[in-house]
Amino acid sequence: MIFETRDLSIGYKGRAVVSGIDISLEKGEILSVTGPNGSGKSTFLKTVSGQLNRLGGSIFLDGKELSGYGGEEISKKISLLLTDRIKPEYMTGREVIESGRYPYTGRFGFLSPNDRQVVHRVLSLTGTGGISDKIFNDMSDGEKQRILFARALSQEPGILIMDEPLSYLDIRYQLELIDIIKKLCREKKLTVIMSIHEVFIAGKISDSIISFKDGKVFRSGKTKEVFTERFVTELYDIDEKGIAFIKN
Repeated sequence: MIFETRDLSIGYKGRAVVSGIDISLEKGEILSVTGPNGSGKSTFLKTVSGQLNRLGGSIFLDGKELSGYGGEEISKKISLLLTDRIKPEYMTGREVIESGRYPYTGRFGFLSPNDRQVVHRVLSLTGTGGISDKIFNDMSDGEKQRILFARALSQEPGILIMDEPLSYLDIRYQLELIDIIKKLCREKKLTVIMSIHEVFIAGKISDSIISFKDGKVFRSGKTKEVFTERFVTELYDIDEKGIAFIKN
């Protein structure tokens, strides 16, 4: 078991947003986190990555309590792609991607030949070489998203945590990102935890799904057991016409 939560309670300033969260993931699995806006998806991702303090319960990484790891240790095991936008001054896309190697480079940030090889492989894998020389702040939102995805991969994590990774991307790059994720999970045993609005995509690519609604876990389990049209209609309070529109 690479990642597990037990009776996890998440929230802000002592106020719980969702409680009783139990998940367990093996290497190479994809967990999709779904639910209406404001249901706690981003709070969950920030909590399980150590960005926010939990209100209760336990989080285990490789069988060890997350609180037992130092920040640098966590950065070598978990990589994040969150919706918060970085604003680097005059950094190129390549430099932003290279910054993902900082857990390995020491305080001065000098890249070793191995670090540069990792960045080169990530540029090739993500197809971002053509935009890597552009100033990050001058990029479109879609280009920034692709660069930040590449930066997350350059950390060579065991677990990749992403908040709405398909946001800002057109259909071509959405499909490319999904293919990359599936490839890395299959070949490198990367474990992925991601929040996603594209619920039918989640139903196709996820091993497990957890959904939040009204301050609690709405449904959780293996995708083949959880994901039904009734699940979608009840989670988002839509009717069959809405389902048909989304699917088409």
